[in-house]
Amino acid sequence: MKIWLALAALAVVACDAPDKDTPEVAARKAECKKLLAHIFELSPQSKASGKSTQELVDAVPIEDIEQCGAAHPEVVACMQAAVDLDTVHACVPVTIECKANDKTRVRDDKRPIYEIVGDCKTVEIAASRIMVLGKAADTLIVTGSDDSIRIDTAKSIMASGARNHITWKLGKDTPPPQVVDKGTKNTLTGVE
Repeated sequence: MKIWLALAALAVVACDAPDKDTPEVAARKAECKKLLAHIFELSPQSKASGKSTQELVDAVPIEDIEQCGAAHPEVVACMQAAVDLDTVHACVPVTIECKANDKTRVRDDKRPIYEIVGDCKTVEIAASRIMVLGKAADTLIVTGSDDSIRIDTAKSIMASGARNHITWKLGKDTPPPQVVDKGTKNTLTGVE
């Protein structure tokens, strides 16, 4: 009986304890509130509402702020640098679904950010001045120039473009990719 009372008391204490964000999560939420303020300042509807920017930010549900906190940092940075709402909208990544047994190509450079999803065998980046975010590909081929590419894992990376910045995650259980750089001034780096 004493064990049940102790467990019940522990459950009550745990339920009453406020959730504390880690410093990293708190920083991301603060960054998202700053982004929301920036977007509200750009919006003519916000100005017409008669409310202050801070009042508008304070009215945003916590779930929306948490969703922003889970977004790619590159997307948040793109939106933060936007000078108008059209540019903010352009920062939303274009999702490209990989074709399981075929080459997936990113050729369009009309939007600044692309996100590659799905089972990727070969991904070819042929556009220039874009950002590409992806989870995994057996083979990553980069023929464009001035791109920023972040892929979590790849078996091989071939770069023939110029001034591309390509990163992949270093993992304990994942061998680094085989890298071939036939381009000029590319940086290819594994990151923790």
